[in-house]
Amino acid sequence: MILACLSTVLAFVASIYFIFIAMMNVPSYPQAEKEIVAQMKLGFGDLIAGTVGILLSFAATLFLFVTFKEQRKQFSENHIDADKNRFESTFFNLLSMLYQVRENINKEIALCTDNEMKSIKEFYNGFKDYYLAQADTEEQKEIEDYLSQDQRNTVEQEKIEYHLGQLYENYIKTKACNINYYYRYVFNMINFVIGQWIHAENGKAHIHKYLNFIQAQMSDEELALIFYDAISHHGLDNNYSHQFKETIDCYGFLENINPHILLDRSHHIIFPKTKFKFLNRDEKMSKQQ
Repeated sequence: MILACLSTVLAFVASIYFIFIAMMNVPSYPQAEKEIVAQMKLGFGDLIAGTVGILLSFAATLFLFVTFKEQRKQFSENHIDADKNRFESTFFNLLSMLYQVRENINKEIALCTDNEMKSIKEFYNGFKDYYLAQADTEEQKEIEDYLSQDQRNTVEQEKIEYHLGQLYENYIKTKACNINYYYRYVFNMINFVIGQWIHAENGKAHIHKYLNFIQAQMSDEELALIFYDAISHHGLDNNYSHQFKETIDCYGFLENINPHILLDRSHHIIFPKTKFKFLNRDEKMSKQQ
């Protein structure tokens, strides 16, 4: 708007200037000078009227362009707001349903363990006991040796993940509890958030914001079970890839997990991209390498 006004004023001033110059530079021949000046005086009003008309038309065009641009911007912003409102309505409905899914899981655990365990928390504590019971096996000692090293090769890293994934799978079999649909529900929520914001401006910040909402609704035991479920065969997608693990690692979904809830603090190496809050300076530097 300001640009249009300035352009109009400048154009008007310029036209007056050029007219003045033209009048000052009329040939010096007296008769020709008088005739030309007389004709210019007679047509000066028409000239000014024509010039002003052109300038006003130009200004009107500029105003129309600016108005169109502002309307387009407003339409885009309204569209973004409406899309965000639709997303948040669905997202918070899914988040509220998470409580019901959790309650169903607790009932499933109580049923399959004959009320020996009645919650996800107790189910995970049972997994920790199962893990500790394997401490004297040769395989477990080999894995602990790998974990104690500052650097590991690819084969050693894969052995660690495979061993821990197997332990989790064997524990699930001993309890005969089908609780994996809880984690599928969580994973689908995570994918829903990523799909909405991955191509948006400041998309990663939006993704972290909503993933933090999901994370905040989960207990340490739930996050820990996701930690180990993601590296087991239960975490495989249709292409037999650990896409669940890769996704939550990429976006640091488990970064706030309590280190004391893990089977072993050193297991953070399973998620190399996640900047866990509990890591010390050396461990953070090691992840950046």
